Formats: sequence, C-alpha cells, structure tokens
Amino acid sequence: MQGQVVYHPLEDWGKLSELQMPDPDDGIPQEGAPTVPWEAVEEAVSRAREMGGIAVIGIGHCFFFQRLYYLRGYVNLLRDLYFRPP
Repeated sequence: MQGQVVYHPLEDWGKLSELQMPDPDDGIPQEGAPTVPWEAVEEAVSRAREMGGIAVIGIGHCFFFQRLYYLRGYVNLLRDLYFRPP
C-alpha cells in the first residue's frame, strides 16, 4: 500500500536544511518496498548485457517529475522551472 502526499516538505525553500534525504549509497529507494541495493542493480545490468538486451534501471514509483512536485508542490515546481531555468 502506498501513501498519499499530505504536505510538501520543500513548499518553502527555507526548509531545505531540515529535509532528511535517503543515503544515495544505500541504493534506489522504493515507495512501499525496501531500497534496492546498488549490487542488485549492477547484477541486473550485467545480465541484460550478457543476454544482448537493453539495461533498464527504474527509479521506482512512476516518474522523476512526480517526486519533484511531491517535495515542492505542483505550482511551486512549475514556477521554479519557469523562473529559475538551468
């Protein structure tokens, strides 16, 4: 079972220092499932290469864009993308 976003932790950029992010060295976090360790990802890529296939690595739960607006809020994210281009 997955949860529902009830607030956006980065609705205000001033809260960035309070945000607790997962450790990227642990692997790929999954929503509603354990983190996938990098060793498992590397094994899957190796198997795909050995079979002549394409290696696909997902980030879990749909799209990266969704993760961004879960953190920031949809309107705030769109404003960020418009007013603060790379």
